[in-house]
Amino acid sequence: MYLSANVPRWMPVSEQDLRDALDAGLLEETHYVELKREVAAGRSANKELARDLSQFAIDGGTIVIGVQEQKDGTTPTLAPVELSGLPERVEQIARTIPDPPLPVTCQIIPSAADSARGYVLVSVPVSGTAPHMVDGVYYGRGDKTKVRLSDSEVLRYHRARTDAEEAAAELLEAYVRRDPVPTELRRQAHMFFVAAPVAPRREMLLDAVHGDQWHSTFHQLKNAGLQPAELLGRDRFSPDLDVAGSLARRADGAAVTAGLTSDRRLSCLDEPEHRFNEDALELELSEDGAVRLLTTRLSDQPREGAQALFAVMIPVLTRRVLSIAAAVADHCGYQGPWLLGVAATGIAGQAAWTEGYRLGYSNTRLAQDQDDYRATTTASYAELTQTPGAVTSRLVGRLLRSLSEAETFSAYTTDPEA
Repeated sequence: MYLSANVPRWMPVSEQDLRDALDAGLLEETHYVELKREVAAGRSANKELARDLSQFAIDGGTIVIGVQEQKDGTTPTLAPVELSGLPERVEQIARTIPDPPLPVTCQIIPSAADSARGYVLVSVPVSGTAPHMVDGVYYGRGDKTKVRLSDSEVLRYHRARTDAEEAAAELLEAYVRRDPVPTELRRQAHMFFVAAPVAPRREMLLDAVHGDQWHSTFHQLKNAGLQPAELLGRDRFSPDLDVAGSLARRADGAAVTAGLTSDRRLSCLDEPEHRFNEDALELELSEDGAVRLLTTRLSDQPREGAQALFAVMIPVLTRRVLSIAAAVADHCGYQGPWLLGVAATGIAGQAAWTEGYRLGYSNTRLAQDQDDYRATTTASYAELTQTPGAVTSRLVGRLLRSLSEAETFSAYTTDPEA
């Protein structure tokens, strides 16, 4: 039951934990907790559960299924429910009825008397697309009950989300300004990615950038970006994360790079006898949990003629960053929301370089009047782990559509059915 980056809520792991909490008068409905006797069958019950889930999307919360609340104010009682298929049903309802869909996580606690029955703890994280609506109505959570949000409240929450995305944009712009390739030497398009906890604990990722074993921890987090191999490993390009092996210090953490010196200059500049090579990649991790990724080879000249964009890098590297952010969250025990941003520079007039049956430039070229691309969003931990395709679509879907490559890479911008 997540409260903040610094104060995680208590989470029961056994029936005895629930019983002890009830006996102590600690398990009751609050702004963050709802007790639910059961989830009845039928369309009406499905929609009611969707409303219950949507109410927690703004601040986060947990629904405990299998605990009977007493309307007379007396102590709630345990009421184990049939577990078979219930978590799957809850997740399917969360993915299909609220608008936009709402990722949730379910934890099962079997009953000691009958393992087929028990309790389901449904955790609803702070959503990056809150508020959510059901049947055209937006819902939030009051002191102890769900409430319909007024138009002014919905507008206020949308403005707060805009403020968060502006914070992501500031982080992104700060990284773009640190482009290691001097302006006069740039020939290729570059791409930048940032992911940062909304409410980080100070030095939450210190062990991955400092200390005796930081090299090992850093590489473990980096390697999380190479998963899932069956999806992200099928489309190859260079440079990619697997060739980034040079460790370096950063002002707020550390980095692993390919094509860059320890002081963050192009390696080729120290080798004047070799041809100029703009290709570089870096992954930076900060003490406070931020993830930054850069490639200076979003484009090149695969054949004589104009530069062309390697479109495959766009969704694949986005998914890599999301996977690393999720790994950082797991490593640090942070389950709060994330600020996310993507930028591509030097892309005006370029077409995508297509691979497969026919090699060559695609027929679609970007407009000449816009040299950069920017996109920001926020995402919950559940979105990073359950619906990374949807998050990827929010970040780079527009760029892929402008290149007429959205269908080609749909596997990266969609998610399997719940």
